[in-house]
Amino acid sequence: MKIIPAEKVEDGNYGFTKGEVDEILADQYYRIDLLMERFLLVHCLIAFFLAFIYSTWIITIPVAISALLMFAISRRAAPGSLLTRCIAGISLQTFVALHIYQMHGLPEMHFFFFTAQTMMILYYDSRAFWPGTVLIIGQHMLFAALTNAGYSVDFFPDTYITISKQFFHYSIAVGQVCVCAYWAHYLRQGLVRDTRQRTELLAANFALSEARGSADQANAIKSQFLANMSHEIRTPLNGVIGMSALLQDLDTSEASRYYVDCIKSSGETLLALINDILDLSKIEAGKIAFHFQEFSIESVIDDVLATMQSKAIEKRLEFFAVIDQAVPRILRGDPDRIKQIWINLIGNALKFTDSGSVVVRLSWEEGERMQGYLITAIQDTGIGIPVSMHDKIFESFSQVADIGSKGTAGTGLGLHISRQLSMAMGGELTVKSEVHKGSTFISRLPVDGVLQSHPMHSNLDACLILGETELAAESLSSILVAFGCVPSVVADGDHLDALEESWRMIFVSDSWIKRNGQEALAGFKSDRTIITTAEIGGLPEGFVYLRKPFRFVQLKALLLRKDTQPLLSQETAKKLLNRRFLVIEDNVINQHILSEMLIRQGAEVDLAANGELGLAAIKEKDYDIIFMDCLMPIMNGFECTRIIRQMELGTNVRRRIIATTANAMSGDQEDCIRCGMDEYVAKPITTEALLGLVSKILEEPVGVSASFKT
Repeated sequence: MKIIPAEKVEDGNYGFTKGEVDEILADQYYRIDLLMERFLLVHCLIAFFLAFIYSTWIITIPVAISALLMFAISRRAAPGSLLTRCIAGISLQTFVALHIYQMHGLPEMHFFFFTAQTMMILYYDSRAFWPGTVLIIGQHMLFAALTNAGYSVDFFPDTYITISKQFFHYSIAVGQVCVCAYWAHYLRQGLVRDTRQRTELLAANFALSEARGSADQANAIKSQFLANMSHEIRTPLNGVIGMSALLQDLDTSEASRYYVDCIKSSGETLLALINDILDLSKIEAGKIAFHFQEFSIESVIDDVLATMQSKAIEKRLEFFAVIDQAVPRILRGDPDRIKQIWINLIGNALKFTDSGSVVVRLSWEEGERMQGYLITAIQDTGIGIPVSMHDKIFESFSQVADIGSKGTAGTGLGLHISRQLSMAMGGELTVKSEVHKGSTFISRLPVDGVLQSHPMHSNLDACLILGETELAAESLSSILVAFGCVPSVVADGDHLDALEESWRMIFVSDSWIKRNGQEALAGFKSDRTIITTAEIGGLPEGFVYLRKPFRFVQLKALLLRKDTQPLLSQETAKKLLNRRFLVIEDNVINQHILSEMLIRQGAEVDLAANGELGLAAIKEKDYDIIFMDCLMPIMNGFECTRIIRQMELGTNVRRRIIATTANAMSGDQEDCIRCGMDEYVAKPITTEALLGLVSKILEEPVGVSASFKT
């Protein structure tokens, strides 16, 4: 907004025309005219009161009524005009002269002159002062001349009025008028200036409103464009990633497998780019959504480790998580956003680390009441970051370059998105790093600690960790201690003298087995549970294979089981065996991918190309789960789901429906759940995500969905 300072205004109208200034002052003139009429009426009453006291009725009645009528007629004939304002000043001074006459020239009566001039200030017009002033001075000069000539006019207490005395009184009067005229002019300028500022403010607000409307419209168009493009890109991308995943399970040549791996990796990279761009657009639009709920820290870290372990295995890196025992096991926060931050940071660490390790360390900082801070430190032994780049790497589309790392191309959005999410949740994200000395990204997020750690009683309180590296032993120990075990550690390369009787469970590293040979395992008693991280075939009875990185879900199942059967089972496959599924999907490639993923697990699958065909299939058969695409011709998935829910009214049946859609914008999941679907999975769909979700839903009682449980 541009405000014009008073000292820079040449015409005094602040850019307004004379007509516009008159319009601005018209309301002030109207209100003061009303007030002036009442003020003159008060003067008239005072005059009548003084006439009663001093018996001056002959002069009082015609003068008072004339002064009052003069202004009343002018106000009605020419309201708000300069003439009316001048007549107001003349009427006031007429009453001033009358009051002085009534009091026989008492000097105190000149008080009325000053009150009259002060009243005229309210007109904000310096011109209106002078006619009345000239009148009162002229009247005084006339009466002074008559008094000096010997006539008795009862206006002055003295019988002779000197020139010097008259000059003194007239100077005071003119000085008073000048002061009042200045204030009137100053207030007029202030009113015009304030009006100018209000006008410019209104104009600026209107322009801002217009700009905001245009920006909102542009954002809506951008969001719709992103949503459409996301849907259109995800649909073929689901075919690329899904088909390549199916090809990976086939027996092919090394060259063919290499080509398939490249296709799948490229598709996943493109998917990550799409997700980053969508998140960035949500953050910039201020529409990022958070869903706070209670969650298990063990479950969240397990999911992250499972998601990222393949990249660590591919680069032959040590990849573990170490959780401090002070971290509450149940927290309240947004687990999905926390996982997103961790996955971004871990993915970044794995990308820039060619050898060594990546470790996730969780700790707890106490706050007030139940609130505290979940501290996550992601440490790597990678290329490191120059100190000068520590702030720049958190900017969008920014990367560390020229440090000798190859094959680390990316969007440069992951760290920026992670910091923005951290700040939006009230936390922070910082980095400590030097070139060629690795990096440590530290996330500090406020969460509520709902349930502190309570060690679970296991069948085996004492156990041995044999031959693991220091990092692996630390990670495994932190999980075992959380479950109430007391681990003993014999480091890699150290000599094992004897097995203690209390060690009912022994974790044997792959490096120990490679150094001592498989025959060394025969020396362990068969009544112990032996867990090995070495991939060896034909494990003897009582031996269990455990894949790194160590996860809570693996060890919990291992510690709670009462027998020594191998840990890796086919529970998911058993759950899907002979189950019947319906895939309602219009895209033929997506139909094939979903059905093939399920059929390979022993399930029966029927296909429908739109909602109408899906309803027909549902009326003929019962299905354990229905996979519903959202956007289809003839009848879309939302309408089909609503019809299915209407069919179920009055029955004890609730069919379980999973939305499989390429829509991944904010609110899409809520739309699916709101129309009656039970779960939501965004395309492209991986085998692990699909089977995990199916397994979860099949564990629920019939008619109860995971999303609608109470």
